[in-house]
Amino acid sequence: MLHAVLEVTDASAPLKNIIGPLSAPGTWGLLRQNGQITVFGTPEIARWLAAWTELGVADLEEPLSVVLERSEPRHRTFAVPPATTVAEAGAKFFARNVPTKVKPTALLVTSDGSVDGQPIGILFKDDIRTRR
Repeated sequence: MLHAVLEVTDASAPLKNIIGPLSAPGTWGLLRQNGQITVFGTPEIARWLAAWTELGVADLEEPLSVVLERSEPRHRTFAVPPATTVAEAGAKFFARNVPTKVKPTALLVTSDGSVDGQPIGILFKDDIRTRR
């Protein structure tokens, strides 16, 4: 159920260095900066390429940071430990009395449950929804 993670440690890396490994089925990119988690995947990169190709300015030399700024990643991601159960994940995704814009849409499973822990995989809200 967990999706594979490709961690990018340098936001200034050109997109051409990331797009190949990211194209593996079920793989999502991960960038951690200033205590924040950014999850991105082929949907974000495809939106960026589509928008800029129309203008004739899509450039695979662009740094990832520019791509992410322009495509606005759509996931609110929280870190959780590997012992998190499906029920606990569902409780985070579907919590009552919590504004939708505060709830996570993705959970990054890390070795110790912290933002800085070794990434193990990513679980999305839709993954839980399909199991219910």
